[in-house]
Amino acid sequence: MNAQKQALRKILRQRRTNLSDIDRKNFSLDIAKKLYEQKSWQIATKIGFFFSQHSEVQTASIIKHGLEQNKLCYLPVLSEQQITFHAYRSGETLIKNRFNISEPNALTAPKINPNELDIILMPLIGFDERCNRLGQGGGYYDRCLQDLKNRRPILIGLAFECQKTGSIPTESWDIPVNYIITEQNLYAL
Repeated sequence: MNAQKQALRKILRQRRTNLSDIDRKNFSLDIAKKLYEQKSWQIATKIGFFFSQHSEVQTASIIKHGLEQNKLCYLPVLSEQQITFHAYRSGETLIKNRFNISEPNALTAPKINPNELDIILMPLIGFDERCNRLGQGGGYYDRCLQDLKNRRPILIGLAFECQKTGSIPTESWDIPVNYIITEQNLYAL
């Protein structure tokens, strides 16, 4: 199944990369508007965000909007095999991790237990209508979330419609998201 997922990642990543810069920008704005209309966003106070990379849905304006609405912003920090969430405030200096992703300094930024977050916004390479998410393949989010039995945050994947596929092959440890928001649709689990 790993080879199947890798082949699917390559195809779906290329679809996303093929979007023009103007489409990526406009679609990202449409996705942000749909996100802000969601009741879960409106009532959330603690949100796990991510800084977009390369051809992903652009999230800088979503983070800025959240901070302007006095939402507490937390960003992922990657360590060897796990992801943790740490506080981020506007203007704070971020550091680049080994994947060149901006993240808070885990030594100085306050850490939050993921089950204390109301929402976690998640990047993805592909998805299906059953809200199965195909990530980068590192399993960071799945490992972070698998132990949250009592209370799991609402998981929202942000994607472009071109990243949708008929079916995502899943393993027992894969955790579907509650919603996927694209420029055209809202998919719910």
